[in-house]
Amino acid sequence: MPDPQQPMSIGQAEGALFGRAAGGRPRARRSPGAAARQASVCPMDRVLQLLAGPWTTTILWTLQRQGPLRFGALKREIAGISARLLTARLRLLMDAGMVARTACDGIAAERRYGLTTRGLELGAVFSSLDHLVGRWAQEDGLVHGVGASGDSGLLVLVA
Repeated sequence: MPDPQQPMSIGQAEGALFGRAAGGRPRARRSPGAAARQASVCPMDRVLQLLAGPWTTTILWTLQRQGPLRFGALKREIAGISARLLTARLRLLMDAGMVARTACDGIAAERRYGLTTRGLELGAVFSSLDHLVGRWAQEDGLVHGVGASGDSGLLVLVA
């Protein structure tokens, strides 16, 4: 059993997410195509698979822009996400060492979720992707504009 104080590697987090069903039962066998996709030689595949999960990039992007947030505040910032899914994704990101949960000073029950050093390193990646998406949106006749909060970096698509 992994030490809860030490973050899991991305491979360990993927195993925790994909390797076992609820209750510790092994999941059903996958098709040969799925195994071939997982055995990719591209070193980026593991990270991209983790980031491609539902809401994962939105959670990381929000924490990068807003800083550490309490669970309820994070849920309010990400419209449409369920508490159950947010909890599951935060656990996965904590296991991968990208997000940390810390207790607030003086309040034992109050916890905040924030990016670790590893999570903060994704800021440059997100900025590069935002620039690329903005350029492609302009090329496709869509608009890269200013978000509701007034700061740039949010993509607004206009059909």
